[in-house]
Amino acid sequence: MWTQLTKNKQGVIAILTLAGVSAFALSVMLTLSILAIGELRLSNQGGAFEETFYAAEAGLNDALWRINGFTAGTYYIPYEDTNILVNIGIDPDNSFQRIVSSHATASTGEQREVQVIANTSSFGSGFDYAIQGGAGGIVMDNNSKIFGDVYSNGDIRGSNNSEIVGNVWNYYGPSNENRVSNIGHAPQEGIVGDVHAFNIINSHVLGDAYIDSTQTIDPDTVVGGSVLVGTDPGFKDFPIIQTDIDTWRDEITDVVLGNCDDEDLDGDFDWYCVPIGDTLGAQKIGPSGDGSSVGLKMPVNGDLTLAGNVYVSGDIVLINNGTLRIHESVPPGAALVFIAEGIINVENNLNIQSSCTDPLPQCYDEIDNDGDGLEDFPEDPECQTSFDNSESDPNGNLECDPSFVIMISTSTSDDLDEPAVYASNNSTSIVFAAIYGRLKVKNNGFLNAAAALTLHLEERSEVTYNPLLSAFTIPSGGGEAVGTSLGTWVEL
Repeated sequence: MWTQLTKNKQGVIAILTLAGVSAFALSVMLTLSILAIGELRLSNQGGAFEETFYAAEAGLNDALWRINGFTAGTYYIPYEDTNILVNIGIDPDNSFQRIVSSHATASTGEQREVQVIANTSSFGSGFDYAIQGGAGGIVMDNNSKIFGDVYSNGDIRGSNNSEIVGNVWNYYGPSNENRVSNIGHAPQEGIVGDVHAFNIINSHVLGDAYIDSTQTIDPDTVVGGSVLVGTDPGFKDFPIIQTDIDTWRDEITDVVLGNCDDEDLDGDFDWYCVPIGDTLGAQKIGPSGDGSSVGLKMPVNGDLTLAGNVYVSGDIVLINNGTLRIHESVPPGAALVFIAEGIINVENNLNIQSSCTDPLPQCYDEIDNDGDGLEDFPEDPECQTSFDNSESDPNGNLECDPSFVIMISTSTSDDLDEPAVYASNNSTSIVFAAIYGRLKVKNNGFLNAAAALTLHLEERSEVTYNPLLSAFTIPSGGGEAVGTSLGTWVEL
């Protein structure tokens, strides 16, 4: 018998292979059976089997398929007699993870909700405030205005005719030293919203004032609403911190050296002067061979396209009448970071073009566009998602969500004449941050959102919050491939 088998080695191999495959298939079938029995047990809680369980699972699968390029938010998936509501949120403990939930509701009223934490390769965050100030606080010069909510870890100090149209949160400080002061004098409007602070000095608050129980309102402060006992809002970190910046820096390996000299003509080539029509992406500007920093300068009428994150070892200077474009390959709703170790100076007339220029969607603009007394998603039933562009047509979606550039300086400069960031731009596609220094908004300037250790609005400058900044993704950056984080699946 053995002699016959050895004469037909191929037959032996085939038999053994078939036996191995059969054993593996049996193992897989047993595993799937165990999993299926577990799911059936979950879905039979309370009696009858519910198709909503599998509909909810389908919603999770859909979210995992699209998650890297999808900004955090909510959307619907209609399926026969079942409606599936999917929500993708950013994990507050890990910016490279998303909390995904799927809620299925059948026409019979049966409901199921499941949730999982997903790993991604894209950083997720958002700017919740028009202005977020650090320990250096917020300074508002004459006639400066903020349209949107404000949070500060330091004092908030206004001047003549300064105004905040939104709610204000002010950390009390380590020794209860912080105050909100000099914002509006009745009858002039000051803070059109509520204030949460240790105390309020010489201001006009049209909403409610929440102050410490040991304090009384300053006699020069007028409160249109109620004066209530509040609690310390607490210290709040910026939405982007140093470890995030380190991740973006370290993942870039392509180094671009300087190509032009500065004004002293010493031959150091310590600037990268942007050629007309240049494209940069996933690149570092410098340092040079001797370790010295290299800045980036875009000349008058310059034209630069960003196709990925860019890290500059020196200053970034963008001069008047130039154009900064976001490459069409950047996913809708995503953001790119443009980081400088030095200072950032952006002139007023820089034109910034997003990869998508659709207007603010009607289902997210805080306006009752169809006159039915209901605003935006989810209050208006005609809005299927926050990104629908018609409150009267559930299929009136935007073609895409705008993309953004986030310009970040890690300079510690607090100098009034040469701050870490000195900028003004009326584009809806750019945000500025100076996490260790001063950010100044230029006279008559305009920004969408800003965060800085010290934030300074010069005379007649404005910051108007764009709600689309509340959630964004930054492609790549050290996260894992898309997949579920082991052990996080739950039925809610």
